Amino acid sequence: MYSSVGNGAIIEMSYPPDSPANLLRDEETTTRTVLGFSWTDGASDGGQPIIDYRVSYDQGKNVWTVLQESVLTQKMTVSGATPGKTYQFKIEAQNVIGYSAYSQVLAIKAAIIPTKPTSVVTQNELNDVKLTWTAPSSDSVTDFGDAIIGYNVWIQTSVAGVWEQDLTNCPGTDPTITECTFSLFDLMAEPYNLPENS
Repeated sequence: MYSSVGNGAIIEMSYPPDSPANLLRDEETTTRTVLGFSWTDGASDGGQPIIDYRVSYDQGKNVWTVLQESVLTQKMTVSGATPGKTYQFKIEAQNVIGYSAYSQVLAIKAAIIPTKPTSVVTQNELNDVKLTWTAPSSDSVTDFGDAIIGYNVWIQTSVAGVWEQDLTNCPGTDPTITECTFSLFDLMAEPYNLPENS
């Protein structure tokens, strides 16, 4: 004979969490020798709280190494980077069931934005306007972690607060060129509408 039917039981299934997401370089902490980055949790924790994270990295050799385990926060700062070198990071989240799959890879170059050019001067030359500037005086690799690769020149249009990049006269692909020449007639036309005798 069979016993009477019991009250039943609820079984909750648990799984490893989803991969961490939204890996981002931290501009405030990253320098030419320090790399900062952050991330968020994936969509699901697998039904169990996330305990910690495991961070792995590749130093450009296509060889992945665990950088640190038992990370309790969603950000990290790594010191001792080689200026100009690109490092790759990927992260796993862990709950009591196990580790998630790897996150997407985040690549960070050990470099910062260079300082702005100085001594920006415009000079009229018959029907042209010549623009010149001085490159940052410091050595870009030593101070910024990477060489300057070019310059972007933006011109204010006739609409207040709206600027347009000039790619015809100043393509910005040669870092040794620190001057551009514009036709005065082009500057007097749309979208700049520079007034005559200005």
